[in-house]
Amino acid sequence: VAPQLPQTVEAPPSLGAQDLLAQAQQLRGEGSALYKRGDIAAARASYERAMALLWGQGQLWEGAAATDDRSPAGCLRAAALALLTNIAQCHLRAEPPAADKALAFCEEALRMDPVNVKALFRKGRALVELREFVQAFAVLAQ
Repeated sequence: VAPQLPQTVEAPPSLGAQDLLAQAQQLRGEGSALYKRGDIAAARASYERAMALLWGQGQLWEGAAATDDRSPAGCLRAAALALLTNIAQCHLRAEPPAADKALAFCEEALRMDPVNVKALFRKGRALVELREFVQAFAVLAQ
């Protein structure tokens, strides 16, 4: 099941990778500040807006290697991974938790980086919430 973002935000055609990254990082920073204040729903919305912006420009970063964190493509990919795991965390912290949605975002992050520790941990937590204990143990034991 693919994660569902509320909408895709189209970046202007002239927006380069650096500007796209700056916009996504600004939204991510806003989301992190909201999360720290305990406004989980608003944080998730900010993270989702940032992810929707990146999602619409996937051709700029999808081929970047997992170890490439210096090139513009690698930085966009790293930002996308962080946003996916942050959105998953927000779904896990929601009242009530939306474990199925968290699981979808974790699986998308793991599609991009199969050994992403945050995605693995949050996937395990989502599976526990879904009472899939055997699967959760297998994920968390990795």
